[in-house]
Amino acid sequence: MRVASAAPLLAAGLCVLGAGCEGGPGSARIFKVDAGAMEPTLQVGERVAVTSDSSTPHVDEIVVFHPPEGSAEQRCGRQPAKGEMCSQPAARKQAGVNIVSRIVAGPGDEIYMTDGHLFRKAAGHGSFVRELDPYIRPCGQGGSSPCSFPKPITVPAGHWFMVGDNRGESDDSRFWGPVPTSWLVGQVQLF
Repeated sequence: MRVASAAPLLAAGLCVLGAGCEGGPGSARIFKVDAGAMEPTLQVGERVAVTSDSSTPHVDEIVVFHPPEGSAEQRCGRQPAKGEMCSQPAARKQAGVNIVSRIVAGPGDEIYMTDGHLFRKAAGHGSFVRELDPYIRPCGQGGSSPCSFPKPITVPAGHWFMVGDNRGESDDSRFWGPVPTSWLVGQVQLF
């Protein structure tokens, strides 16, 4: 889901995107959600605070990030096999837009999806576990695409796999691949 920078909203302790802020520890930027890919968690028109700190991203975190160039055309770096999500971005350059999604897998994790439910085998672990996903919108029962990708892929080192909560409507890593850590803008703070 793409997000637009918010109109000038100033509040104590907040730094607004595009206002020349330093973005130091504890600062936040405000973004406006402009698509339904994260529904029901985030609604179209909702404004969210995004903080950037030095902590390592983690699975289940909602973040704002830059997708790879070509994401609007759903370009994947390696043609996925039938039933497989995109495992490599086509571009080594980030697009000039911001998107908000949930991190569903990190470096070295293996993942697949059935009816919108993600199954992840964390790096160094032996079995797949279904994500706890009470936040997702129901998605294509019976193995329909884009809700089912039964063939596992591995997330490359230094990359994160992003998927929207509205799995049937989200344009995300399933179609254009994982994104490098350096393309993450910050963590969404839910209130």
